[in-house]
Amino acid sequence: MNKQYIIFDGDCAFCNQIVMLLAKNDTQNKFIFISNTSNKFLELEMPSNTKEILQDTLILLEGKSIFVRGKAIKNILVQIPKFKILGYLLLPIPNFIVDVFYRLFAEIRRKINVKRECIIDEALKLKIFL
Repeated sequence: MNKQYIIFDGDCAFCNQIVMLLAKNDTQNKFIFISNTSNKFLELEMPSNTKEILQDTLILLEGKSIFVRGKAIKNILVQIPKFKILGYLLLPIPNFIVDVFYRLFAEIRRKINVKRECIIDEALKLKIFL
């Protein structure tokens, strides 16, 4: 099975905390987490229009398929055992509705008070920061 790439906003403290939570619970090692500020991100072959929407958007690359925002969240959650139920609860909700909430949250996420210091487990470093 090919690895799936989760591309996230590396400048957002809240996003980093969520990625660490996902990585810690990705017990089957299905995902590789790549910050959109890393050199590895620049090496990825993605359609040019995808890089334009990346600033406030979570992207899941699965082979040649690209999932953004709500679709990405749904696909990620159903693959992580601890969050599988939440993922299945979101599946019947139309993507445009999930995307509306995603965009609203994306506007305020940087204002959410999270620890500015990220303490990263050594094992997670190999999965996250490529």
